[in-house]
Amino acid sequence: MQAIVKLVSLLPEAQRFKVLFRMGILRVPMMGYVRARLVELSPVSAVVRINLSRRTKNAYNSLFIGAFSVGADCVAGLFPMKFMFETGHQTIPIMKSATAEYYKRVNTYAHFTCMQGVELYALCNEVVATGERLEASIVINVTAPEEFGDEPVARITQVISLKNLGSSQKRSLQS
Repeated sequence: MQAIVKLVSLLPEAQRFKVLFRMGILRVPMMGYVRARLVELSPVSAVVRINLSRRTKNAYNSLFIGAFSVGADCVAGLFPMKFMFETGHQTIPIMKSATAEYYKRVNTYAHFTCMQGVELYALCNEVVATGERLEASIVINVTAPEEFGDEPVARITQVISLKNLGSSQKRSLQS
C-alpha cells in the first residue's frame, strides 16, 4: 500500500485524487457497482455523482434509496480518506448512523455534496493527536441539477466515527 501511495503522489493533483477515488472503489465494491463518480474535491467541499441506471433505479424509474445511501457514504468518507493518503495516518471512517429526508424523486442523476471538509480535517488531526475515537455529524445535500437545478431533492445526515488505527495497534503491542 505504501508503494502505491508513493506512486500516486508523483501524479499531478487533479489526477491524484481521481486515482485515489478509484482505489476507494476497489475497497468499497458498492461504490463501483453504482458507478459513483468524483465531480469535485476541494479542501472545503466534495461532490460525487451517481447516474440513474439499471443498477440504481427502483420500480418507479427513480433513484433507489440504496443509491442515496451509497452516495452519502462515499462523499462523507472522502475527506478522511484524503487525509489518510496525504499524511500516512490510518484514520478510518465508519458511518455510525444516518437519517435522511427525501423531498423529490430523482429521474436522471444526483450530486451528493458535503461542505464540511475543514471540519473533517480538523477532526482527523484531533484523532491522530489524541489516539481516541471521535465522532462528527455530517450533512450531505443531494441535488439533481438537470431536473431541479440547485434545489435540494434530499438531505442526509450521518454520524461518522473516526479512529486512528496506527496508534491503536502500537498501544496493543506495548501492553
